[in-house]
Amino acid sequence: MRLNMRMALFVCAVVGASVLFSDLAAFAQCPPGTHWSNRAWQCVPNRRMPPPPPPPPPRRSCNKSYNRCLRICQGVPHCVNNCNMGYNACREGRRGYY
Repeated sequence: MRLNMRMALFVCAVVGASVLFSDLAAFAQCPPGTHWSNRAWQCVPNRRMPPPPPPPPPRRSCNKSYNRCLRICQGVPHCVNNCNMGYNACREGRRGYY
């Protein structure tokens, strides 16, 4: 009888631990660009970080269009990334859509 009780407690402990760890592992499975929020109890977007300032431009027109692009983007990360790529293309003298 003692062996059966110990076995039952062991099985309950293993099942309880697996439920606990599988529940905790779900928190780490948010898609990129998001994080787990205990307040919202779901994955929420990361806070927006301000873009780093660009290096001093060799051309005034590149700086002007870059600043206009940043004003239009209003801190949206993908949009700001496009502004940065366009700014670099402008500084290097590459032609194209930016």
